[in-house]
Amino acid sequence: MFTSRGPGFRRLAQSHAGSTAGDTLVAMALGTTLFFSVPSTDARENVALYLLITLAPFALIGPFLGGFFARFPGAYRGGLVVSSALRAGGALALAIWIDTFLLFPLAFFLLVLSRFHGISRASVVPIVLDDPADLISGNAQLARIGVVGSALIVPFGLLGVGFDQPWLTLLFAALVYVWSALSAVGLPPLRVERDRSREARAARRRASAPREVRLARFATAGVRFLN
Repeated sequence: MFTSRGPGFRRLAQSHAGSTAGDTLVAMALGTTLFFSVPSTDARENVALYLLITLAPFALIGPFLGGFFARFPGAYRGGLVVSSALRAGGALALAIWIDTFLLFPLAFFLLVLSRFHGISRASVVPIVLDDPADLISGNAQLARIGVVGSALIVPFGLLGVGFDQPWLTLLFAALVYVWSALSAVGLPPLRVERDRSREARAARRRASAPREVRLARFATAGVRFLN
């Protein structure tokens, strides 16, 4: 399905499929816990606080990772490996303490790492594709692969949820995350061309985006804010 794009894309697709499949299993396991069982009348007052706590790290982690990856291109693959490996450990910890208050910080921990993986994956896609013109089709193919991976893993999640054993579903999630991390480890060395010219870097910082790009950014930010 994606072998024609080369070994780098194949490994990235495998890591992405494992990441989305693991996230699906975690969501299924949490569906049977207090995490999704709080009465709406009790939770309504905490919605704003919940949004602040969950969205603030995303707003901070994106720009930070962008600058970090630009400075250390070799960290692309490390971001995929670390985020998947840490989620494997987080899923195991959640399986142990799923009936305690630690459920909430561990679930939040997994949520942030999932976002971390997504940012790392988006940074790797242009590097593993031979032709930059394939960026849109490559991202679309990764999205389809993620959907397929999530669909195929659902029966394993139902095995634990059906027997009221969410820890079993989380165990499956940990195994899938390990597979995702191993797939990322197998990525070939990523070659990133870096312009070390001080003048070129200064010129890029001074250059402003075209009006159409700025307008698209504003529109996208407005839609996300309204959501």
